[in-house]
Amino acid sequence: MSDLTRRELPGDLSWSETTVGVVQGFFLGRQDRVLRLGASAGERSGERALEGSVVTGRLDLDLRLSRRWSTFLGAEIRRDELDHAESNPFWFPGLDPDELGPPRDETTWRLSALLVRELPGGLRLTVQASHEDRDAEDPLPPSPFDEDLDLLSYDRTTAAVGLAWRFGREGRP
Repeated sequence: MSDLTRRELPGDLSWSETTVGVVQGFFLGRQDRVLRLGASAGERSGERALEGSVVTGRLDLDLRLSRRWSTFLGAEIRRDELDHAESNPFWFPGLDPDELGPPRDETTWRLSALLVRELPGGLRLTVQASHEDRDAEDPLPPSPFDEDLDLLSYDRTTAAVGLAWRFGREGRP
């Protein structure tokens, strides 16, 4: 399976991203147990500060654990390599871009898990969690107060519990 994706972000710093990817799925003994591997690559265009390339790799695992329990696990790594020194968030018009060093690069890891319990009456209880770790090459010298201070990188963890109602045809789609 392959895909072509185009995303656009309007605004003061508008850009568009076009990627081409491939995904291969493998059944793990049964049709309700699937391992998917995917990769994509593309270009980002628009404002000079946001131009660059992107490469993504993805691994997904969908498992039916029992008649009423399912789990979905995912992992993704994304590498953004920007083309111009203006990608530095501390650059502003009138400043020589070469004074701030090389263009910015970013690597983002994402991990996610979803557990689904099918309940009577078409209800589904969902529990999900995700973690994202973004590592951006910070063009600034280390702070004299905190050498580990990185203004462009972050870690984010989220969790949610939900209840969904499915009506109509019974059974797994």
